[in-house]
Amino acid sequence: MHIENGLYTLLIDSINSVDKRYRLFTYWSSQKYPSKLRERVFCYELYHQIRKKQEESAYRDIDVNGEPDKRGQERFAHITGPIPDMIIHKAGAKYANYIVLEAKCNLSGQEKNPKSGNPTGVYKDFKNLADFILTARYKYGVFLAIGVKERSLNKKFTKLAHFLCDNYPNDIETIFSALRIIRLDEQDGSMTQYLPQNSEGEYLLKQI
Repeated sequence: MHIENGLYTLLIDSINSVDKRYRLFTYWSSQKYPSKLRERVFCYELYHQIRKKQEESAYRDIDVNGEPDKRGQERFAHITGPIPDMIIHKAGAKYANYIVLEAKCNLSGQEKNPKSGNPTGVYKDFKNLADFILTARYKYGVFLAIGVKERSLNKKFTKLAHFLCDNYPNDIETIFSALRIIRLDEQDGSMTQYLPQNSEGEYLLKQI
């Protein structure tokens, strides 16, 4: 098994191990105890689960880093804000790069901020995934949608696919072959995985 495939399996197992209290964060209120989706709460626990499973696996020498700031690095000098939620790689090695992950609890965002001209929200996440796949040759770019309905995800992905096609017209097949989309139910923790699929010129999500 290729290293990236084994690490992807480890990632999936780790997502499955995240308890509900980290998917739905409950905070104190004088009137009720509301629960809300919190991306960072989830990602911190996901990191913990990955590291636990990693120590029991053949991948103990692989590095897992949360929110690495790649600004100023030679390969990323031309990229705006390259700070993904998590990377799984071998630190210091040029191309031992396996998984870059972005997680979101909603699908808001703009293709282009009116002031900065840069993408925001989920568009920025997908740009990060594309840039890491192309610039540093990450084998998988994983987008984890937490608490997002399937219909909403499919509808949004059509727009995101057009965004990527417009910005990376010569590399779109490379990007989409590395992309993995995961939808996680916030209540029962059930998980659905998808691959981008080109259907008569239109990119859709195919469940795997």
